[in-house]
Amino acid sequence: VTDLLAVSFSSHDYINHNFGPESIQSLDHLVRLDRTLARLFDAVDAAVGATNVLIVATADHGFMNVPEFSTARGFEAGRVDPGETRNAVNAAAEKRFGIPKLAYQHMTGGFTLDYAAIDAKGLSREEVESFVARVTREQPGIAFTFTRTQLERGLMPSHRVATLVQRAWHPEMAVDIVVVPKPFHYFQSRTTSSPNACSHGTPYTYDTNVPLLLQGERWIRAGRYADYAETIDVAPTLAYLLNVRPPSASEGRVLKAA
Repeated sequence: VTDLLAVSFSSHDYINHNFGPESIQSLDHLVRLDRTLARLFDAVDAAVGATNVLIVATADHGFMNVPEFSTARGFEAGRVDPGETRNAVNAAAEKRFGIPKLAYQHMTGGFTLDYAAIDAKGLSREEVESFVARVTREQPGIAFTFTRTQLERGLMPSHRVATLVQRAWHPEMAVDIVVVPKPFHYFQSRTTSSPNACSHGTPYTYDTNVPLLLQGERWIRAGRYADYAETIDVAPTLAYLLNVRPPSASEGRVLKAA
């Protein structure tokens, strides 16, 4: 019977949030993490033998650089206060539709709207959403906006950002207006008492490009492969090697080249 061991080394996420991926703290932790992994692999080798083990290493996301670091290197970058953005949108929406605080809260990734107030005035949800999306897009630091109607009906533009937003959106749990900042821009309230240096969660490559390493001489052909791969390919690949059915909701593919 195959044993499965899953380990998450989560402290690097905490360090990058607080200091940024370009910081000396991040570099120091990577050195320490490398030593920790070496001890783990040595222990596994001693327990069962390295030739009997398949190792898969990856990450759930990348990290943007600290905005000030990017600005110092000539990139357009900055911090966007979601509260200020929402206040500007609500002011425009109240003037247009007579509904105060139409976007009644901001969450990671966008705004939720007061649909009860929209319905009470007999307004078109689609029209109101489109207005909010347009006004939001006009605010500083905003690159893309997408509405609930667009996402529910699959009426998304044919570009990479829209594809990733559609994948990440769930109709019962997600926001009504998805807001994507410009590259190298970070949503952060100006009133936060202990602000993070930076974060993640955008569809840009600094967030979505992660390592994917496989090692196991019985199963993996050594090499570097340029074929496009995603973290969702790990589950069907392991299922194939274990000769079991892939998970029912699996959307990935078997990494046959390796």
